[in-house]
Amino acid sequence: MNNNKQRTINKNALFEGIGLHTGKAVVMKFLPAPENTGVVFIRSDLPNKPKIKASLENVISTNRGTVLKENDAVVNTVEHVLSALKGLGIDNMFIDLNDVEPPVMDGSAREYVKAILEAGIKEQEEPKVYISLKDKLFLEEKGKKMTYLPSDKFEVTFTLAYSDSIIAPQTIHVEINEEEYLKRIGISRTFGFEHEFEMLKANDLARGGS
Repeated sequence: MNNNKQRTINKNALFEGIGLHTGKAVVMKFLPAPENTGVVFIRSDLPNKPKIKASLENVISTNRGTVLKENDAVVNTVEHVLSALKGLGIDNMFIDLNDVEPPVMDGSAREYVKAILEAGIKEQEEPKVYISLKDKLFLEEKGKKMTYLPSDKFEVTFTLAYSDSIIAPQTIHVEINEEEYLKRIGISRTFGFEHEFEMLKANDLARGGS
């Protein structure tokens, strides 16, 4: 399969579960999409079934989850779904939801990945569109730092370090390709701390967490 061609899925995939933050039961469908569509969420529970494109300009919050909004329609906690699509090189997909949030499944992208592989990946005719970085970028906020360096590969070096050392500092370096994604990234689960649980629930978060 040509890695430079756009991709979608061969057939629909169905998911049922509860939202991580809302705790509500939700049904989600992955649907094939034409070339140059991108990833588009469809709120089928709302009048006229509004669409929300997964694009940077539609991000309105990243507090304990990524929230997208287009016009008056919102979709929450999309990061594991988008991770699965990126990890498997899916460019075009409609994602139909009957509530505001995808089902959390096991807290990772594992079940989404499994469903995409079972549905099959379809290569399309149009070439992929890439963003290339020409200069070094550095960001820092509230003790968190990110450095972006030009490369002809997608490589990530990540260091986890909590100030209270509740989890020992650790570092990973990985070149993100489909094989490494399946083996090391897609199975990585969201975690939280017990001491934060009541605070999260008081702020209408993690209601579907355990």
